[in-house]
Amino acid sequence: MTLYPLWVFRFHEPDGAFRNYYCNVNMPPAYQDGVLDYVDLDIDVVVWKDLSYEVVDRDDFERNTVKYGYPDDVKQRAEESVAKLIRMIEGREFPLLESSTIRSQI
Repeated sequence: MTLYPLWVFRFHEPDGAFRNYYCNVNMPPAYQDGVLDYVDLDIDVVVWKDLSYEVVDRDDFERNTVKYGYPDDVKQRAEESVAKLIRMIEGREFPLLESSTIRSQI
């Protein structure tokens, strides 16, 4: 099963100190007629500087699953993508750097 793209954003405080990662699960983007289009599946993961994490907006994902009639494979791929992201966080894999690297920037 092909997983969905994970878009990882890195946020900093105004003084430049690392604040958190914000990871989006999206459907694959499509480029057509000069327009880049994608669907944000709402479910996200916030990763804090100590590399603890929180899955957020799951309720939005579940509500939109019904509202937009996501097929079972979309739901399954989204959940598998979140699970892979959690494994990456717990394994300190790129792009989620080791906590010692983040601490050195605090």
